[in-house]
Amino acid sequence: MSQDQIAIPRNWTFEKAEIAAAFDRHVREQLPWYDLATGAIAHIARHYIPAGGLVYDIGASTGNIGRALSETLKDRRARLVAIEAAAEMVVRYDGPGEVIQADAMAFDFEPFDLGVCFLLLMFLPVSRRAAFVQKLRQRIKPGGALIIFDKCEAATGYPATVLWRLTLAGKVSAGVDPAEIVAKELSLGGVQRPIADGRRSGDFSPIIGRKKQEMASVALADFILLGHNNKGALNLSTDKTNLLREAVMSYLRGIAALVNRVVIPRLWAVNGLPRDTMPKAVPGDLEGEPAGARRLPDGNDRRRDGDERCTGGRPAGCGQPAAEAEGVGRAGGRRRLGGQPAREGCRARAEAEEARRCPGR
Repeated sequence: MSQDQIAIPRNWTFEKAEIAAAFDRHVREQLPWYDLATGAIAHIARHYIPAGGLVYDIGASTGNIGRALSETLKDRRARLVAIEAAAEMVVRYDGPGEVIQADAMAFDFEPFDLGVCFLLLMFLPVSRRAAFVQKLRQRIKPGGALIIFDKCEAATGYPATVLWRLTLAGKVSAGVDPAEIVAKELSLGGVQRPIADGRRSGDFSPIIGRKKQEMASVALADFILLGHNNKGALNLSTDKTNLLREAVMSYLRGIAALVNRVVIPRLWAVNGLPRDTMPKAVPGDLEGEPAGARRLPDGNDRRRDGDERCTGGRPAGCGQPAAEAEGVGRAGGRRRLGGQPAREGCRARAEAEEARRCPGR
């Protein structure tokens, strides 16, 4: 082992003093993009740090995020609190603000303007990640943000091989001993687990699903409260209807995407069918009335149906007297319709309908 190498433990840990001491060099050898990613996070973060704001660097290690944000924090007199679980890393912390040794999942966060989780989640238990993110989301101030940068599960198929070789090439170019590369990868087994691609495993789908439901509920409530006359909110009915349609279509597109990505390929694979014959599920447009659809009757339909039943299927016309239009005669003081007893309400409905259709009479 050369002088620059560190002794890779069987199970990776940040609690060893020699690992903490060599961390800044080691992490840049193993992750050639480390500084590039740090700079990108700093650029995004500065858009969410207000004057006098509170920033949490969660899983701060030796303070790379804090150092990248130091000028912004100083200019805006913002406060940074770094949270780090490993005592040896806390000793090596070299960043602005204060550093607190604590388990981030148990820490009581104040409402904050910006939270940064940089390469943190992959070291947390998979079963607790979604709840932890939800906890952080609930502490974000209005207008604030939570930035999560982490490793994701590798792509599948040949692209996964290409990306893996790209990573190896970067480590070798950085001068890392091949034996150390292998030892480090083996030491991460069961300790580091990249976050799952939500499209496949749904690690964070409960959070995403709740957000979609909130958006759809708002659109639906807005649609229901349009009003019921030609004034006020009803004037916006076209826009609100479009909004509801888009909310529903977003769900349909999500379902179709899942069917196209998972269900159809698996069916074709099980049956040994060629992939180029796979169909594609496309949600239909909600615009217009589907063929064969029946419109629900409204109040006017019921009045018209009642009038036509009273008149034997012949609706009243504008030019006809109400009594004639309804076929009403006198017989022994009782009104008759087509020779049959008529209900008392028929004439009243006919007169009301006549007044509605011919307001000038």
